[in-house]
Amino acid sequence: MKVCPNHILLVISANTDIPSKVHMSAEGLNFSYSKNLSNGTTKISIYASNSCGIYESEEKLIIISGLFKDSIEDYADKHIDEILASFGHQGFIILIDKKTLDIYIVQGPVIYQPIFYTLQNGVVLASDDMSTIVKILEDVYDVKPSMDLLALYEFILVGEIVSARTIVKGIKHIRAGEYVHITAEECLGLNHTNYWEPWKIIESPTHNLNANKSDLQILLQTLFEITSEYCEVNESTIGVPFSGGLDSTMVLTLLLKACKNKKVIPLHLNVGSIYELYLTKQIHERVCESNNVHCVYTRYSITEILSSYDELLHRHICCIPFPRPGDAALTYSLLAEAFSNTGVKFVISGDDGDCIWGGYDLPAYYILQLLLKKDFSKFIQLIKILFSYDRSILVRFIAETVDTFMKTWLPSIYFTRRAKRVARLNRAKRRFYKLLAQYISTLYENTLRPLSTNIFREYLTRRFVFLSSPLINTNVRAHECRNIILAPLFASRKLLEIIASLPDELFFTPYGFRSLQRVFLKVAGYPPSIYKQKKSGFSTTNYVTTDAQIITKIKSLISTDPYISKSVDLHKLDAHDLLKVYNAKLKYECLIKDV
Repeated sequence: MKVCPNHILLVISANTDIPSKVHMSAEGLNFSYSKNLSNGTTKISIYASNSCGIYESEEKLIIISGLFKDSIEDYADKHIDEILASFGHQGFIILIDKKTLDIYIVQGPVIYQPIFYTLQNGVVLASDDMSTIVKILEDVYDVKPSMDLLALYEFILVGEIVSARTIVKGIKHIRAGEYVHITAEECLGLNHTNYWEPWKIIESPTHNLNANKSDLQILLQTLFEITSEYCEVNESTIGVPFSGGLDSTMVLTLLLKACKNKKVIPLHLNVGSIYELYLTKQIHERVCESNNVHCVYTRYSITEILSSYDELLHRHICCIPFPRPGDAALTYSLLAEAFSNTGVKFVISGDDGDCIWGGYDLPAYYILQLLLKKDFSKFIQLIKILFSYDRSILVRFIAETVDTFMKTWLPSIYFTRRAKRVARLNRAKRRFYKLLAQYISTLYENTLRPLSTNIFREYLTRRFVFLSSPLINTNVRAHECRNIILAPLFASRKLLEIIASLPDELFFTPYGFRSLQRVFLKVAGYPPSIYKQKKSGFSTTNYVTTDAQIITKIKSLISTDPYISKSVDLHKLDAHDLLKVYNAKLKYECLIKDV
């Protein structure tokens, strides 16, 4: 396993020289190529910060960034179609044909390292750092940045920016499972498309599990192989976030089995949860002490976090690439800071296990699927299982099922109602609401809306591609800002394709919510108090949204922005939507502060 956190800048100019200001503002290794055309010369400059992820031959230049199992030389003789058919690394790859100047920028199946690009004034700029693009556009090409209003509406209405837009107008990013193909013929050509749509392989006859092995055997074998690959990294110590929940317990168990030659340091970040302490102590006594592993305990009080909330949130959002809802997963920054204090440089986490293992609102999609297929016997069985698991959770599932039905079958009505509450426009209100709702509902259909009868597994795979990436990359960047490499164990193309082939019942039978993980922990020898636990993830969001003083301050700060206050009806937004707007404002300000 190679770790190459390469920071890159790619500049392509048609018929004009690349200004010297670009060269002055860019640092690192420099590669320059040109191609003579009938109407001028196309020139390319590439800047890369890390030589470990670069390969150059007479014909090709290849740059990788992220976590890669294969050697970079392995890509030199492969055709692009062959690469795309199996590309599953946590990172992106750039392939440049030095003679034709054909360029492929391929994002992995999960956005481990984001890659942004823009095509303006006959120039293509691409970089993993959006602020670099913003700065060059302003300083070199006199293009002033502005906020993308549609991206802001999308963020408020959907909860994430699921399109290729960013908070800065004119700058896009390559989403998970997508690539950009740039050609230099008579003029610059740019094609942005996808190479991996896992929801389309669910019913593929060529995508079957090995008939000689059980579903769970293949799943466990794959998890162990992925963990073993990470254990090959050139670090003697591996950290693992340890909350006592299903994800972290599963990751810790796999690490202790696969990484016998490494020192494993579990780190528990506690914000006053007695239940989490109870779980971690139980697990520590059962598996850690027997493996001579000692957990590091770090504690923050919620009062301590809220008292410095502005400072913590601002620093966190400036570090991450995308605005995030709620508290923007602020605890990732606290966790990274705690790991930094231990000296750990490589961390393996179980980020977004909820999506892979059937958490979040996925039970609602399965309930809806059973009802639409009129499979009432399985529906009653599922309700009984969920009811026995947690009686209070059933009400939530009913509400989520109704919400799921509206978004899936009546998206225009659902998003029109939402748009009326969010958007603020003095002229042509009705037409604007209708157009905005149409844009959002079409976007939702192209990204998150299940279109087949396999509602549950299709939504699981869509959620993985469009919603898991921003969350996972938030944790990756929070640690990267403190010079720590984080590897999300469950963010795997191979693992997801196996998950997508499993029978739906395995996700909820026999233990209800996230049953697959519970079965794994039971087989690993944990008692019912661990594999039947009801712990939920910690977030400061609920504390912030109920703190009238913080919300009033946030609303006041947002209202000072003339562009936002003119476009968004702040008086109709609830506390959660106000946080989204505030986070988007902070992210935009971080990007343009140096311009």
